[in-house]
Amino acid sequence: MASEDELSVSSNGRTTRDATRTRLDVQGLRAVAVLLVVAYHAGLPVRGGFVGVDVFFVISGFVITSMLLRELRDTGRIDFRRFYARRARRLMPALGALVAVVALASLLLETPIGFQQRTAGTGMAASLFVANAYIFVTTGGYFDGAAETNPLLHTWSLSVEEQFYLAFPLLLLIGWRAGLRRGSPQGRSGALAVIASVLVLSLGLAVYLAYQVGLPFAGNQNRNFGFYGSPSRAWEFAAGALASLVGARVSHEWGVPLRRILALSGLVIVVVSSFVITGSLPFPGLIAVPVVAGTALVIVAGGGTAGEPLSVLSSRPMQWIGDRSYSWYLWHWPGLAWLGYVTPSPSSVAKVGVALASLVPAALSYRYLEQRYRLDRTITGWRAVRLAAACVALPTLLLSSVVLIGRLHLGPMKSFVADGAPHMDASGCQANLPEDAATHGPCSRRVPNPKGQVVLLGDSYAGHISEPAAAAANALGYDFTVASFGGCSSVNVRLRYTEGGHDDVGCEQFLRSWTAFIEAEHPTLVVLSMSSGVMLGNPTVALAAPGAAEVTDPTAKAAVYRDAIRASAQAWGARGTKVLVIGPAGQFADFDLRSCPAYRVYFGQSAWCGRQVERSAALVGPATARAAEEAGVAGLPTADTLDLFPLACPDPVCTTYVDGRFRYRDGAHLSVPFASSLTPQFQSAMADLLGQA
Repeated sequence: MASEDELSVSSNGRTTRDATRTRLDVQGLRAVAVLLVVAYHAGLPVRGGFVGVDVFFVISGFVITSMLLRELRDTGRIDFRRFYARRARRLMPALGALVAVVALASLLLETPIGFQQRTAGTGMAASLFVANAYIFVTTGGYFDGAAETNPLLHTWSLSVEEQFYLAFPLLLLIGWRAGLRRGSPQGRSGALAVIASVLVLSLGLAVYLAYQVGLPFAGNQNRNFGFYGSPSRAWEFAAGALASLVGARVSHEWGVPLRRILALSGLVIVVVSSFVITGSLPFPGLIAVPVVAGTALVIVAGGGTAGEPLSVLSSRPMQWIGDRSYSWYLWHWPGLAWLGYVTPSPSSVAKVGVALASLVPAALSYRYLEQRYRLDRTITGWRAVRLAAACVALPTLLLSSVVLIGRLHLGPMKSFVADGAPHMDASGCQANLPEDAATHGPCSRRVPNPKGQVVLLGDSYAGHISEPAAAAANALGYDFTVASFGGCSSVNVRLRYTEGGHDDVGCEQFLRSWTAFIEAEHPTLVVLSMSSGVMLGNPTVALAAPGAAEVTDPTAKAAVYRDAIRASAQAWGARGTKVLVIGPAGQFADFDLRSCPAYRVYFGQSAWCGRQVERSAALVGPATARAAEEAGVAGLPTADTLDLFPLACPDPVCTTYVDGRFRYRDGAHLSVPFASSLTPQFQSAMADLLGQA
């Protein structure tokens, strides 16, 4: 992202204002990096294009270290005020402008059903260079679906970069002076020891986080932290720093032919990696080493004195893109993230068009913000502080206004927000354990002198019926508790998602704890609800009975699911607990109420955000699940089913939008108002099973 400041890197590896030769190959590498990232985000067949960020990290480590080493050689010290003033001039005006524009655009494009708030939070964090931490906590993994709609997702890398440079200059200074005390010429050995230590320790942490499930984070969160965390990314900057420290000495001994071969080899490694690496691999673990090493090799091989080793990198188009790589990186992503709001399932041509169009604001940003402030060396001291403060204050003020306006729910937005409101289980009840539910108010609905207890158990499909289930249970005189864990099974089967992360350890603990609770406490009724249609119809979900091999065939999975339901219903029924299995309510591809542009709501065009499909299309996955669920309870007097599909879709054409309200809040989950309207059906089904009809 950040390119070199007002200094150039000379052919002898030193950094000077009057450099004998600007490193055009390094600027060309920036072009390669941003082209890979943009191509990946635009949906082109560069499935590992995200490695362009790693290329940026290595380049940044090289350039900044070269500047710091020159200062240490010339003065024996580092002027930290000047260093951070340069960083502020270089990064903050362009970033602040981007965040401000995104804030204003989000008022019209994003709805206040979580997305505006998420964008506001990310923008504030990005302005303070802690976006990577905020995204890790709120958005999830970089390759998760939720991340694709965050228009400021890409700012995580800027935060990583600046966090590294908060500590690295001081460490480099300490190492340099330690080397001087030990008699090393110019403190070189001490600096080398610091850089090597950072590289080894950080790489070790990255590898651990990429492959280890468990500590220090729950489940598979280690991999997400490894991706976003500056401690696990520092080795990539250190690789660039190492290239700065030893590269010129090494490449000086190489002949031009050898340097050309090595530089080309490094470039090929980077490009090939961008086609081979995928988001499903543990990244940035060992799989990231070739990309980082290839980038460092290009840099080192270009550090000689006999011209550029690769003319393609020093060509005019690559130099033009490289100069604007930071701005293009900033501006390319918001439009792509928002494209799906305006055009459902955008085509590849549309994505590429948006990515190329973003070059216009990028070029303007480069001309009027980057160049203007980067080259103004009078902005130092308190002027630099005031500049940084303004670049934080303006976006923060705009983002705060966005959140405030979103909370007002003006005009038609009020009913829209109600349709998109989160369900009862979202109030701290997700992944809750029995001991939590007993004391957590939002997870339970109690009545005076209860006849017994009703437990709703499942994944997010349990959550989206929590309102009618709670109301029905209370109306019949029973206490109610909801227990949900997204993506987990509510019966004793093992799920494995062959694509994408999943918290298997947490799922097992959740189901084991609630099964033990049911067997010990004997609640009157257990209501089971899970995403059975997705589970059985999705080929990336493997299913296994306890102690048995995994199966992926839909028919085989249906049999495993059926037997698991029957086993649970029989075991719990023998102890006096009855079971009501709730079927799925249908599916709508590419529908999410949160993706409805706000301007459509304000202009009375909410219906445009709805989806309509033939009844047979909405029932493809749920039909198999319903058959398995009905077979699982067939003939059992203590178990029954309730089919939601005919209630949600009574007509030949299923629709998410009926009579001015949304029945669904996304492609498979009911809205709170519509779910609540099904309370009579839930109450009737519970009463029949409990003998209270």
